[in-house]
Amino acid sequence: MKYFLSKYSHTSDDLLAEVDVSHIGPENLAGIFGQEVETFVESYRVGSKEAATLREIAGIELDLSEGEYFLEVFGQ
Repeated sequence: MKYFLSKYSHTSDDLLAEVDVSHIGPENLAGIFGQEVETFVESYRVGSKEAATLREIAGIELDLSEGEYFLEVFGQ
């Protein structure tokens, strides 16, 4: 599985940026979003709580005022 943080425009469905965060690990990512790793297979909106946790554990800075962020899971 591959895990990407995707940033979309607030005003359209345009993808503005995407970064591979697979290095964080499925267990850690699933935990951030309150999911079991076995069922962690969809797209998850990043809110302020998740953004703070990503900053704390991985040093990833997300400005939620600049766009809408989603963690997207790809592959099998």
